[in-house]
Amino acid sequence: YESFFIFIELINQPFDYVLDYIYNMKDEDSGNLSTVEGNVAHAVIEHIVADCKDASGNVDTSKFLNICKNRSTLEDRTDKAIIEVGAQLLQPENEMERTVFKRIFIEKSVPVLVKIVEDNTLEVVGSEVEFTSILKDSSGANAFIFNAKIDLLLKRKSEGSQEYEYLIFDFKWTGNPNKRQKELEDCKELQLALYQKIAEVNGTTPVVMRGYYLLQQA
Repeated sequence: YESFFIFIELINQPFDYVLDYIYNMKDEDSGNLSTVEGNVAHAVIEHIVADCKDASGNVDTSKFLNICKNRSTLEDRTDKAIIEVGAQLLQPENEMERTVFKRIFIEKSVPVLVKIVEDNTLEVVGSEVEFTSILKDSSGANAFIFNAKIDLLLKRKSEGSQEYEYLIFDFKWTGNPNKRQKELEDCKELQLALYQKIAEVNGTTPVVMRGYYLLQQA
């Protein structure tokens, strides 16, 4: 099973791939604060979505939105996520960074996400939604098993129909949005295209929109 990032590393950096995944010599401490903050943001959204699922696994979108709108609840969940996956932010030298991160995430990232969902009458399907599919190359001779984990999968009813269509959001926490913007402009967002393909192969619901949600810029 290959994730998108592992696949890209195999293509672009085969030597690093061998060290990381064949000889298990991957440097687990190489992440910077931006990566840590992204992990925290992902964890908060994932936990909120999980808490809004019913016994059948369906997400109550209204409940999700209400939790996101409650500042004290959101701040509490962010603090817990920092303890769980962002301990580096708790170091004394990173106190200012932690304060700025929380302000941006709580006052900007989540409120704008809520507005997008509400303004477009979207429903939350899930967070960290996994799809697995076998994709073949153009010759059909070689096949790869890919696992896609979609940060936020949304749905809406098609215009003039009761059928649903999917929207894929991939969260990014980055101080420089230009790279992702250029990927979209040049139609080189390979990760999103792969996610769409895998999601559509796994079901009958079409994906009508895929995009990055830049949490830091919102």
